[in-house]
Amino acid sequence: MELFNLLSTAFRDLRANVFCFTVPKTLWNRITYANYGQFLKVCSDTMKEYYGGMPCGVSTFHNWHSNNPMGGNFPHVHMLGVNVVFMGKKGDMRPVVAPFDLDLGRVKSIYKKRLSEAFGVEIKGKINLHYQHVPINDDLVPGRKKQTNRELLVSKLLYCFRMPQKDITEWSVNNGVDVYTESQKNEVNRLIFPPKSFRRTRHFGWWADGVRAKYLKLFDLFQIKREKGAGIEPVVCPLHNAKCDLHESFVHWEDVKDLKGLAVDYHKPPPDRKIKRAHGGFEI
Repeated sequence: MELFNLLSTAFRDLRANVFCFTVPKTLWNRITYANYGQFLKVCSDTMKEYYGGMPCGVSTFHNWHSNNPMGGNFPHVHMLGVNVVFMGKKGDMRPVVAPFDLDLGRVKSIYKKRLSEAFGVEIKGKINLHYQHVPINDDLVPGRKKQTNRELLVSKLLYCFRMPQKDITEWSVNNGVDVYTESQKNEVNRLIFPPKSFRRTRHFGWWADGVRAKYLKLFDLFQIKREKGAGIEPVVCPLHNAKCDLHESFVHWEDVKDLKGLAVDYHKPPPDRKIKRAHGGFEI
């Protein structure tokens, strides 16, 4: 969400790319908590190879099926990003707004090849990969009278980042199930109590932890960080000469360089939470 807020002020034709990478049945029981990171890497590397540069976004790993959440392991990855790709060589990287109308057949071909190589299996036939792009604005969705692109994007975010408890509860209510079998109990335990080292959501590409601030510098964007315990306080906006709320976020250096009492941290990314933009922009 922070990513969409930030870049929507810099690029006019910004789109949210929404992917769902699934795997054939032969791999359902091969991809587990122990090696899900390898699967996430296959998905992000697929996008890097397709674009020929470094894309960015956030991915979330799901290992259940929404239609039958207690029906066994069903690994798949939801990836949300933007069509801004860093191209070029080290030391001369530049952001490029990539076409949002992807050659999905080529993406599937790259994904199928990388998946086969990563897990040492021959994948025959077609492979499922779902893609949709959503403009980041408040225009109406084509063919719909009420829903805006912003509302559609929010619904996609809510679906992709939902937890297994939601699907388990809805399935139980819809099917009138109030007593689980031993097999279903085991599945609930598997989903709700993953290993402590498990990270369901990860950033990838130039939005990954550790490199995010470095790439944002190329936009002339820096992180503003207050002293500990300062909380959200009103500060004077140098552009509008008015008070606005500004806590921890990435903002244009020219917007804040004259403000006093703010410490600039170029390296540590802000926590994953809703960010209130000081000067507008798309906000979820």
